[in-house]
Amino acid sequence: MADSPTTNRVEPILGPGPAPSAPSVEELRAAVESVPSTPPAAPAVGYAEALPPRTDRAGIDQLSRIEEKAARIEEKYARTETLMQRVQDKVEAATGRMSEAALQSDLVIVRERVDELARRVRRLPGLNSLVFTALVTALLTAALTVAAIKYLPGILPGIPPR
Repeated sequence: MADSPTTNRVEPILGPGPAPSAPSVEELRAAVESVPSTPPAAPAVGYAEALPPRTDRAGIDQLSRIEEKAARIEEKYARTETLMQRVQDKVEAATGRMSEAALQSDLVIVRERVDELARRVRRLPGLNSLVFTALVTALLTAALTVAAIKYLPGILPGIPPR
């Protein structure tokens, strides 16, 4: 059977999708036992007594080998699955760290902008400065208007010269 040119091999499929279901041991035994054993060719007379009775030992050996291969495949699949889970955990952890780093850099930028805005607000004049400026402006405007009316007649429209 190993010499046949068309041996069907089932390889485990890694990736998305449902995991292939492996046949159970009972199914494999049933498959091996369902194959009819070919009776040996009729031996020469006298030779039959020398041969031990034929048992289905070849089928049992083949089933044993199949079970061993299936167990090795299952072990490899379990190791691969564990390895993939560890890789996935590491990728998720790295993604989390990168998003935290991005948030930290965003927070640094926001903190710098708030500090800049605070510096600009501190440079603005306070209430005392604004009141003083308003009083001085009002007094200067009144004084200049009186001076213009008194010393520059006809400069302001609507006011007749004296």
